[in-house]
Amino acid sequence: MSTYRKSDYNFWLRVEIEDDLIMVGDFGKAVEPASEEKNRFAGAAYAFHLKNGKWQEVQKYQESNPKGWDKFGFSIACNKNDIIIGCRLKDVENNGNLTKYAGTIYFYEKP
Repeated sequence: MSTYRKSDYNFWLRVEIEDDLIMVGDFGKAVEPASEEKNRFAGAAYAFHLKNGKWQEVQKYQESNPKGWDKFGFSIACNKNDIIIGCRLKDVENNGNLTKYAGTIYFYEKP
């Protein structure tokens, strides 16, 4: 299991299972310093593979520049080759205009 969990991180509230892969959202994960309210709910997601009868963490996903309250990992989907992770409240810039809390999704190849 992930060693990054804390009681208010909402770990395991978002789960996607595909064959021998489990994707887990952790949208409550804070960025450092975690003690500051503005850094809560940046989010993360984790991939676990079944190896020798045990689920082992194989990859952690997080935005390259995580910000508090983005809620990365709020939604997760996967298919044969891809993983999609939603970032529910991410501010999005489009043509120089910033839309607060618009949200976005990220695409990854399966580990």
